[in-house]
Amino acid sequence: MRILISDSGGVSARAVLSDLRSIGLQGRNEVFIVTHSWLSTLPDHDANVAVFDLADQIRKEFSEWSVSTQSTNQSPVAGILAKKDRFRPDLIILGDLRHEQDHIFNNLGNTNCEVLKAVDCSVRIARRRGETVPKTEKLLIGFDGSSGSIKAIKTIATRNYPTGARARLLAIADSSVLGTIGRFTPQMMDAAIEARFAAQWARTLAASSLAQLMKAGVVGSVEVEFGDPKDEIVKKAEAWNADVIFLGSHGPTSSFGRFMHSSMSTEIATHANCSVEIVRADHKV
Repeated sequence: MRILISDSGGVSARAVLSDLRSIGLQGRNEVFIVTHSWLSTLPDHDANVAVFDLADQIRKEFSEWSVSTQSTNQSPVAGILAKKDRFRPDLIILGDLRHEQDHIFNNLGNTNCEVLKAVDCSVRIARRRGETVPKTEKLLIGFDGSSGSIKAIKTIATRNYPTGARARLLAIADSSVLGTIGRFTPQMMDAAIEARFAAQWARTLAASSLAQLMKAGVVGSVEVEFGDPKDEIVKKAEAWNADVIFLGSHGPTSSFGRFMHSSMSTEIATHANCSVEIVRADHKV
């Protein structure tokens, strides 16, 4: 697997390292770390030292991985996209910038959003955890049975999570679809019946995915919520204390599926307090 990491040092670099410890990647991976040389001109920040510190730590903890580094004087987005075109990564990892010093955030704050919107490979926003040793993982998956959400399930199934990892498939019921059915089935106008129908709909969609997760050693469950997907997913992740949110990216082919599209997934990635991985359906991971 080829992994491109954008590193601004500081808190975000530590978040990337923390995430790598629990991401479940197997085998010999090829890692390329990009830093931005102009950052070294900012007060109290040495970009070159930061990237080499991160690279050295990754080499120590993941001895089978190949790790390379490069500094660029391009803007953060341009530098990442240029390297992405040459390196052709399967996954881009970006450190969360919200807790950086003001002079770092002001210069890099929009980078993650711009990269999320611009690239066609999978992207992960890494947010730091408190644990040094990986604990049991809690994975929240935005699920609607689409090719994008199925790809997210397959991605999780290929990784090696610690024993006891749990995955919760969160389906946000499509009120427009349920409303349409309700016009032809009067019982659907009853809220309790609508909720039972939505739960049955989600379980049917998720049956094969739950079996795939179980085969991979991940305990899966399904939950249904009503409301705005971007709000419900972030709230559920917070309430459940999820370690990561997985979103499958695809075009807005249905009203429910719109939350997987670029702008919606970017909003979730921006506002969540845990790591977020957006899996692109046409890339191997």
